[in-house]
Order: sequence, then structure tokens, then C-alpha cells
Amino acid sequence: MSIRTLDRMRRATPLSLLAAVALTATGCSAGAQTADEQTPEPSGPACLTVDQNLASGIGEGTEDGITLSNWAALPAATGDGAWFVAALANGPGIEDEPFVFYTAADPENYTGGGPVMSADNVTAEFVDWPLQEGAMTDDAFDEVQDCLP
Repeated sequence: MSIRTLDRMRRATPLSLLAAVALTATGCSAGAQTADEQTPEPSGPACLTVDQNLASGIGEGTEDGITLSNWAALPAATGDGAWFVAALANGPGIEDEPFVFYTAADPENYTGGGPVMSADNVTAEFVDWPLQEGAMTDDAFDEVQDCLP
């Protein structure tokens, strides 16, 4: 179980826990679903691709030996023109860990520039990008991670 998964579980609301218990008690199970049922309909904005130049620029700020792949992006829910950009990180001691970044750079139409920051403490631990305080409270922080495979 990843560090980020544990953090998400820690932040789960009592209501969502009650719903999970109710579904388990009624016999609902994901094991018997077909492929179509396992692919949920997207809610909210669609996941966006990330320009290779932006991905390369962000990747230059990671520790040696860490690679980032499977990039995705969503606009911040604040509506201030900021974006959440996420990728799966692999390297020494890290396997498919979602790294999330906060940026003003348009991820699909990157023309250069725009600040990049780590969106959470886990990402900040392994990159040179400073931490954007409060980014984890934006709904898009969790949603962009759901875009990753």
C-alpha cells in the first residue's frame, strides 16, 4: 500500500466509511464486475494529456534514479488558472507512486515558463520543486491521481 493511499484512507470521512460498510453488508462486490462495469464514467472535467516538454522540465527536478511516466493533468478546482499535473514515479524504494505537481503552465499547450511546485509532502521529499502549501485541499489533487493507471 502506498504512502498516498494511506493518507487518503486517513482523510476518509465517517460517511464514506459507513457507505463502504453498508455495501459490504449488502453483499456488493467488485470481483464479479465485467470490464465495462469496472471502467467508471468520468465525473467532472476529463483528464488531460501533458506536453512532453513540460513533463521533461518537471522530471529534471526529481532525484537521480527516479523516472516519471503516465502523465495526466486537471485544472485546479479553484478556477485561478492553476493546474495539477501527476505522474507515476519509479526508482529506488518507489514503485508506481503518484507524484503530484501544481503549476501555472498549461499542460497541453506548454509554451515554456510557469512555476512548478510539489503539491504534497510525498512528492516534495523526492523532487527539487518547493511545496505549494494547501494544494492537497483542492478536489483536483485527488482527482488527477485517479487519472493515472
